[in-house]
Amino acid sequence: MNQAHLWEEQKQPAKALACYQDIIDRYCNAGPFVLDALRAAEKLLQDAGKGGFVIGTYESTWKKCEKSDSMAGEFMVQSNWYRVGALLAERLTAAGKTDRATAVQAQLDAVSGNKH
Repeated sequence: MNQAHLWEEQKQPAKALACYQDIIDRYCNAGPFVLDALRAAEKLLQDAGKGGFVIGTYESTWKKCEKSDSMAGEFMVQSNWYRVGALLAERLTAAGKTDRATAVQAQLDAVSGNKH
C-alpha cells in the first residue's frame, strides 16, 4: 500500500494501480486492507476514464475471495468474501445492473441470514 501511495504522489497512476492490483490478486484473503486497495484502484480507474473496469475488478476479486462454509453468519459478514461482495452489489446497483446485484445480494443474505 505504501508503494502504491508513493506512485500516486509521484503522479504515476498506472504504477500505483499495478501495486493495488498486486495486493488484490495476492492478498485478497489475508486481511481487510484489500478493501482499501479496491477502493483506491476504483478511484484511479475512474480518474483515468476507465470506470467501466470497476465492476470487473470487484467481480474478479470477489471470485478470488474464499467463502467459508463453516463460519457462522455473524462472523461471515466480516469476511473479505462478504465485504467485497457487498461492495460489488452496491456498484452493480449504481450501474443499473439490478439483476446481477440482486443475485450477489442473495448469496450474501444466504450466509448472513439477512432478508432484503
